[in-house]
Amino acid sequence: MTETEIIDRKHQEDLQRIRGFRLLDDDFLTKCFDRKTDCMELVLQIVLENPDLQVVDVRTQVFVENLLNRSVRLDVLATDSAGRKFNVEIQRADKGAGRKRARYN
Repeated sequence: MTETEIIDRKHQEDLQRIRGFRLLDDDFLTKCFDRKTDCMELVLQIVLENPDLQVVDVRTQVFVENLLNRSVRLDVLATDSAGRKFNVEIQRADKGAGRKRARYN
């Protein structure tokens, strides 16, 4: 197999892997939403039914350390124009997606 064929094969494998991604996959979600205020703004406007909500900051995979209790990793932490914080947790399945789990993910 030539070097060009090896590169082409690797490229095709990468494309196939990308086709299998879903927005709910952590790695893909991180790349799609990190620092992308317009994307998270749309999601929050729809979920919260608030078309006037303006997101000014978005960070993904935020680790919050707590020395006394359990530390947490937030999927997405967004801040709106009023300074309110939104902890957006993504769960693929309904099972185990309760509020208690979201606090300690």
